[in-house]
Amino acid sequence: MRTSPLRVGALLTLTMMGCRPDPSSTSEPASHAATQPPSPARRLADPLAGLACDPPRAGWARTCTAPGYAITGAVTNCDTETASLASIAAGAELMDRFPSTTTPSAVATLSPGQMVCIHYRAQPSDDRPGWRYVTAIDESMVKACKGECTTPHAAAAWVGPKPQLPCRVTHGAYSAGCPSGWIRADRLDEYSMGLPPDGETAAPTLKEAYETALPDTTIYSVTQAAGYACVVGARLDDLGRQSAIVAKFANGDTTPVWTTLIPHDSDVYANRATHCACESERCYVLVATDTQPAQSTSQTLISIARLSTAGAIVGTHEVTTIPGVPGNASAWLDAGSSHFVLKGQSLALAGLWRASPEDAPRPFTLQVSTF
Repeated sequence: MRTSPLRVGALLTLTMMGCRPDPSSTSEPASHAATQPPSPARRLADPLAGLACDPPRAGWARTCTAPGYAITGAVTNCDTETASLASIAAGAELMDRFPSTTTPSAVATLSPGQMVCIHYRAQPSDDRPGWRYVTAIDESMVKACKGECTTPHAAAAWVGPKPQLPCRVTHGAYSAGCPSGWIRADRLDEYSMGLPPDGETAAPTLKEAYETALPDTTIYSVTQAAGYACVVGARLDDLGRQSAIVAKFANGDTTPVWTTLIPHDSDVYANRATHCACESERCYVLVATDTQPAQSTSQTLISIARLSTAGAIVGTHEVTTIPGVPGNASAWLDAGSSHFVLKGQSLALAGLWRASPEDAPRPFTLQVSTF
């Protein structure tokens, strides 16, 4: 089977210092061959180790910086509306850490045709090639593939002992049995337009087109409705505060019909729109609000806004009570349209909560009457 047409991703850069490997070289870091195989624990190391990152907050993408470039993304699985998938174009090694922080070690070697899920991207300040953090997965783990995503390829060759656990999705994330690591961007061909059939010219994905139409916006989800798409995310407002944004696009068009910022009170840190549910002329948006910039002292609150066909906010509902959840807990919804569903005269929410950052997230479900 031939590989579906792919689009080569944007080149990224790294700035290296001292005796660290030079990522602008066309070869992989030379120190790999002399490096001892990483232990299983090392494979599970934080992919952002050594980078300067913003505090982790429930439901938010991470943002990190390093000399010469920035990194954004999140470790979530790729079976969602905003997934970023790619195929290995040239065999290459996955590295256990970002090369700007220390000399990386090889985790596994991937062969051409292997599908990967992209979690983190680096944005360069110049034109040198850069890296992405990916997980190697089987196409059967992505429903949209339908057996047409990759060419036959060899299994990943682990460097060191192979994990005992199989590669699978557990609690919305890939298990340790899935090879994960940093890889040069020019070793990848990114899927475009949701896996086009053989022979078609690859085009930008709808998400990428919407991001171009909505500059300085982080898109959290895209929901298709009758004749249009509801795009939600976050953008800096005129006062420099991060605020939720909703945009309506006619199907097949990349110019927004309208965009609406959902403001937040001055006594909270920021908010973002994460989900949209539409039916006929009704659109409801799930808004997550963080009360403080530091996760240790912040509480994430959720509310729902209803928008008119012209983009005006015609009603809001603060979710102040969730059965079985204490009032001081943070609550949020993971990515995926199945977590925020409009059913007749009610909205069905399926989310997570925790009372403190140290607690493991616990699930909740809630029905909210429409308004």
